[in-house]
Amino acid sequence: MRRDAQTTQSVEVAGRLVVAGSGGGEGGGEEAAEGGGAATTTLDLTAFQDGPAFLMLNGSSLELHNLTILLPPAPPDALTAQPPTVLSHVIGGSPARVTLSGVRLVLTTQTELAAYTRQLCDPQHWAFNVRRLEVLRGEVLFGNGSMPLGWAPPLESQQAAFAASASTTLMPSPAAALLLRTVVSCCGGDGSGPPGPWVCTATAVWGAAHLLATAREAMPATSGLVLLSLAAHVTLDPEAAGGPLEVRSGVKLCLYGNPDLGAAGPTTQLDFAGIESAVRTTAGFVQLQDLVLLGLPYPAKVGNLVQAVAAWVHAVEIVRRPAGVVGAPRPVVRLSVIRCALVLPAAEAAWWRAAIAAEAAAPGGAGPYLEESWWMAVEPAAGPAAAAGATTLEAGRRPVSLLDEEVKPSRSLTSCVMWSIEEAGVAASPRAAAVAAAWPLGSQYDQPSEAAQLKLRDFRILGHWTPEPDLVLECRSSPTGVTVLVPSEWQMFPVLDETERATGNGTLLITSPGLLRWELPDDSPCALMGWPASQTGRRTMWDMQGAVAQLGLPPSSPLTLVDVVLYNLAPAGTELQRLSPPPPSKEPEPPHASPQPATYGSPPDSTDSSSGGYGNRRSVIAFPEGGSDDGAADDPVQRAA
Repeated sequence: MRRDAQTTQSVEVAGRLVVAGSGGGEGGGEEAAEGGGAATTTLDLTAFQDGPAFLMLNGSSLELHNLTILLPPAPPDALTAQPPTVLSHVIGGSPARVTLSGVRLVLTTQTELAAYTRQLCDPQHWAFNVRRLEVLRGEVLFGNGSMPLGWAPPLESQQAAFAASASTTLMPSPAAALLLRTVVSCCGGDGSGPPGPWVCTATAVWGAAHLLATAREAMPATSGLVLLSLAAHVTLDPEAAGGPLEVRSGVKLCLYGNPDLGAAGPTTQLDFAGIESAVRTTAGFVQLQDLVLLGLPYPAKVGNLVQAVAAWVHAVEIVRRPAGVVGAPRPVVRLSVIRCALVLPAAEAAWWRAAIAAEAAAPGGAGPYLEESWWMAVEPAAGPAAAAGATTLEAGRRPVSLLDEEVKPSRSLTSCVMWSIEEAGVAASPRAAAVAAAWPLGSQYDQPSEAAQLKLRDFRILGHWTPEPDLVLECRSSPTGVTVLVPSEWQMFPVLDETERATGNGTLLITSPGLLRWELPDDSPCALMGWPASQTGRRTMWDMQGAVAQLGLPPSSPLTLVDVVLYNLAPAGTELQRLSPPPPSKEPEPPHASPQPATYGSPPDSTDSSSGGYGNRRSVIAFPEGGSDDGAADDPVQRAA
């Protein structure tokens, strides 16, 4: 190539051109490829700002070995293309082959390197790989990869020279260069690399310890993206995890499995081992892609129907700040689960299949199954089965997309499938098998078929620890019936410390006697259900405060209590008799004992966690001593269906 004060002319390559620097021979340069140093021979191409340094004629080839190449400023369009390139303005024409081996490509500024890396690390285009392409300490490392080629349009003064030298028409090349052990860096050819923080960190990991150590090391030094390919199955260990993996503000953590196109679904397993909040973020982002997700927990703290199903991946906690708090993060999707297989308890998987089949049969058909702020879309059936019509079971196994819009929104599932642990046929850890043994909410029903038809649209969350007004509000005029679940924590009115102490590991409801008398409207059947203790580890305790007739029940509005411990009930006395309807019998009534003053005590032991099927739903009633006229005083805790 020739350089002078007026112009820098391209090197025309008609056959095979090999440019090799000193080093370990052709194909060497391991030190440069690891980002720890630079090849000893430098090729300075910074003067070629008006056209390509190498002009490749048809069928020609170029090989660059063991070199540090200083590049001219890159066109912005090349750095932000998809995929991006730093060679389009250096190598032009129509080559048959271009190979770089043991080469260090040095961009002029860190701004260029950041723009190139940001586009290269786009999570929607990044693919699972094992050390074919990595980004470490701000540098891009190609173990065995490719980069698009092309060349910038020549200036008018070069048009004639190009036309005379080229025997065939020269067009921007669609070919790609093969990059072996090649590094893209910036800021001089001394091999020091760019200073942090870096736009992206991307590499492969083996095992849980490697995953956590790599992510925790990369997170503080990375300002944008941490992309980790799981090269082997990962099973987390709660004893060794060292607490939640924190994804800091503005950072997106992406975990990729191997998308085996020959398999029926993803094959790389990520076993959360039932760990709640294994990953946590407030203003960061998490993406899980092409993975089999096992050990999905049911959170112990519940205040939303999202927490009733494991499919929302509660192993990733999104810390939710109240909307009015100054500095609260913008309401965007913070957890994205893409093309994953979710391994669930058989009952929950069957429930999802019923909802998916209903949606596949008719748009909106899943509505009654879902909480009203959830959105569902089922992917169209493909293949011969689609033409013949799929069965309900086949329709239920189609990939589905879900969006939780209640928190504007916070999490989404895209093209995911729901499997039971039996259907998945995976080697689950003991902890994953335990958490997939039962669906807490579905376990309240005697028959699996009943649980599969559970309609979350008819469920509500109790909003305050004084239940009567909320029951009247939530159960109003719903002929099909409403079930009001008692949360373990209140969204708007935090539980007072003294009530927490009073119930130990229970959730306390308190009647406020004498203030108002509430009454359910007609045709409003209602159930008050304590959240299953098998999930929360807490019983729901209702302190009746000795109140009488605080909640009126019309004949068409029965009230069912499920998994609730009742204590401090009023004794059965003359006032209760006066408020009760007369008995149908005409026989004279036996005389009642004089009402005894009630001694209101502490709640019974809240560790007694009964959680059976629908037919075994129970409330526990604790009578004060002498407060029952039917012999219940001999049995201080009576279980009533």
